[in-house]
This record gives sequence, structure tokens and C-alpha cells, in this order.
Amino acid sequence: MASTTQGDYPLATVQFSRLTKRGVMLGLSLPQLVILAVAVLTVVAGLYTGGGMGLAWTSPVWGIATLLAVIPAGGRKLIHGAFDGENVGEGPQSAQRRHPHR
Repeated sequence: MASTTQGDYPLATVQFSRLTKRGVMLGLSLPQLVILAVAVLTVVAGLYTGGGMGLAWTSPVWGIATLLAVIPAGGRKLIHGAFDGENVGEGPQSAQRRHPHR
């Protein structure tokens, strides 16, 4: 019986398919849906409790939430960049800690 080694077989290149960017609902991702739900609930609560003045007083909350969900920055929506977990809790010196010889 002949033994084979890893060198006997050439490595084949593999091409992966593109990642899908399908949304949960209406093409929106889960973080976008959550932040838009917060915005809608804030609008409804503001209208219910204070009418037009309640809507005006809550406008910073639902306005910022809506903008975070729909404005793109760097090819991604702001809500995805804000909560990607990569830089959470890191201060301005984090790059120096990761790369001390720069």
C-alpha cells in the first residue's frame, strides 16, 4: 500500500460567493429596525402626551434616531458603525496600545 503526503496534491483556489446584504424587513437590518421603532414610539408618545408640543419636545430623540438609521457613512449606515463592537469603550490612545511601535 502506497502512502501519500500533502505535497502530492496541488492546492486548488476557491472562490466564495458575495455576502448577501438582505434585510430583515423592507431591506432594513435589525439595528435599523430597532432604532426606527424607537423613533416611531417616541413620536407616538410625544403626540399622545403633549400633542404638537410633545412632538416638538421629543423631536431631538426621534430625529437623531431616524438619522442614525438612514444616513450612510463609509458604505455603511451610521447605526452599524456606531455599534460594531470594534472600538466600544476605547479612548483616543487605543491605536497606540494596539500598535506600540508606530
